[in-house]
Amino acid sequence: MSRIELQALRNSGETLEALKKHMDATRMINAAATALFIYDTFLTLPDEVELIWPKKWNVIKTCMYLNRLLSWFYLCLLAVQEVPLKTHFSDKFCEVQMIGSGVGAFIAFALCNWMLLGRTKALLGNRPLYTRLLTAFFFVSYGVTAVFVVMTVENLSHGQLFYSKTLHLCAILSRPHVM
Repeated sequence: MSRIELQALRNSGETLEALKKHMDATRMINAAATALFIYDTFLTLPDEVELIWPKKWNVIKTCMYLNRLLSWFYLCLLAVQEVPLKTHFSDKFCEVQMIGSGVGAFIAFALCNWMLLGRTKALLGNRPLYTRLLTAFFFVSYGVTAVFVVMTVENLSHGQLFYSKTLHLCAILSRPHVM
């Protein structure tokens, strides 16, 4: 094990065997989630073709397709790391992959919430007070989330992320206090 791997192991407070067991469980859960995502995509495709494709382009349809594309892109990006390949990735790859995935999740979360806000507004009808309150809540809560994302990215971009050649995955030296 390298010096940085030993330091990260010490910071985690776990044994190497326990860490390997947790990573294997994480890989299996991610594989199941990937299978579920692919199954859901094919399961809902006929409804999407019938109900969404013929509609004119609007904000909700655009958000839905952006979210779909981002989900596939980040699924592939995460799969590259999850499959224990013989190839060793660089620390820079881990930084781009992990921070990029986090920012992508942040954007996808915004798209989903924006679609939910639009659907809620459609269900409530023309009620300006509710619409203003929901919109204000969306922007305030998302502003707070953005602050935490920026703080976490700032913490992670200072040599905290590395590729573990022992475990064949991207790892973090120490957990940021804002996570």
